[in-house]
Amino acid sequence: MRDGFIKVAAGTPQIRVADCRYNAEQIFTLMREADKQGVRVLALPELCLTGYTCGDLFLQDTLLRGAEEGLATILEATKHLELLAAVGLPVRHQNKLYNCAAVLHRGEILALVPKTYLPNYGEFYEKRWFEPAGPGDRLFSFCGQEVYLGSDVIFPCESMPGLTVGVEICEDLWASTPPSVALAEAGATVILNLSASDELVGKAEYRRRLVCGQSARLVCGYVYANAGEGESTTDLVFNGHNIVAENGALLVERRFATGLTVSEVDVERLDYERRRLTTFRSNADSRVITVPFALEPCTTTLTRHVNPLPFVPEDGAECSEHCDEIILLAALGLPGGCLCRGPGGGREPGQVLDRGQQRHGRHRRGSGSGDGVPGGGPSPGDPRRRGAGAEPLRRPGGECPHYSGGRGKGLYECGGGRRLGEPPPHGGARPDGSRSHRRRSHRGAAGCPFRQLRRLAPELRP
Repeated sequence: MRDGFIKVAAGTPQIRVADCRYNAEQIFTLMREADKQGVRVLALPELCLTGYTCGDLFLQDTLLRGAEEGLATILEATKHLELLAAVGLPVRHQNKLYNCAAVLHRGEILALVPKTYLPNYGEFYEKRWFEPAGPGDRLFSFCGQEVYLGSDVIFPCESMPGLTVGVEICEDLWASTPPSVALAEAGATVILNLSASDELVGKAEYRRRLVCGQSARLVCGYVYANAGEGESTTDLVFNGHNIVAENGALLVERRFATGLTVSEVDVERLDYERRRLTTFRSNADSRVITVPFALEPCTTTLTRHVNPLPFVPEDGAECSEHCDEIILLAALGLPGGCLCRGPGGGREPGQVLDRGQQRHGRHRRGSGSGDGVPGGGPSPGDPRRRGAGAEPLRRPGGECPHYSGGRGKGLYECGGGRRLGEPPPHGGARPDGSRSHRRRSHRGAAGCPFRQLRRLAPELRP
């Protein structure tokens, strides 16, 4: 980990339904590839060791023995790898079957995390075979190791402060109270989701928003690994939609492919954001089980895109939208209430836009005087402009050094006794014909804030 970044990945192996030996080979091959790329935390799909679409085969001893043997093969083949991986498989315990994530590290099973929420609607029939996660404190022998079975467990990294991993499975994220909430409050900064979410029209966008929204709500990194095309059957289609998000931002995603989806999560920044946000609940006294692990410190090579201008959107349409919004907010948030008032003191239609123009003129022209607005004057809708009830407001002083800030069509100065909005004398030129004193806009006509403000006029009117 370098400068707080940890390399994570969501992986989708090529699998065959109910072929545990073949699937185990594909899984440890993908884990080795992840290690070569410097990945330190890897999530693989739900039930990827057997296949999610095995149906009633989940109840067969042959499949369950094959899953346990396949996991033992993976442990032996990856005991030298410097990474933490979560692999999906069915696990039986006390005559019950659980949809689990096996968290592996250097040939050991750190814990088995069962799925909490089992979908039993639409195309899902998981309650037909599986039992939801129950109370923890279950220790039993699995693959020749004493293993903890429970969903209330987090995995802090002793050698990388700030890195703590939590695990949930597919539907857990879609529920009203996801287990990841308690895990994040207990200190988890990276959440792994092992999923087998089938594809429907429009579902990918909803899934993307769900993952990014959860990462924002929990101020965490979220690694979502989905099942691929090997799971597709006559009534379900899977496309390996893998997502990595951080604090509401989509770092990387991939669809219609197998393999690794890699990015880096800034855990130091996540720690900082949690300290800064006073509403983020930290529940260090919770009854969550802690299972530590260690990774060798290494240099993290960044593959994620870093915007050199973090406050300026790179997408042109988004940038234009933000600029329009800035102008709108600036116009609506001017200080002092109504800057231009009629004889009754009330605001008249169209004056919000004029106040925005006056505000812009204040910044572009410097200070002056006039009805409490530096460099300003009454709005076109003010009775003083129409001559009803008041004299036109004039700016004291000599001739204004700049006639126009909008190439002859924007907001004019009101120096030399001219009213706000009144065209300059002599067409913007001096009496001697020179035009050197005419102000040039540093923006093009299309980018002039006046133009944008005028375009927003219908929205600005009360």
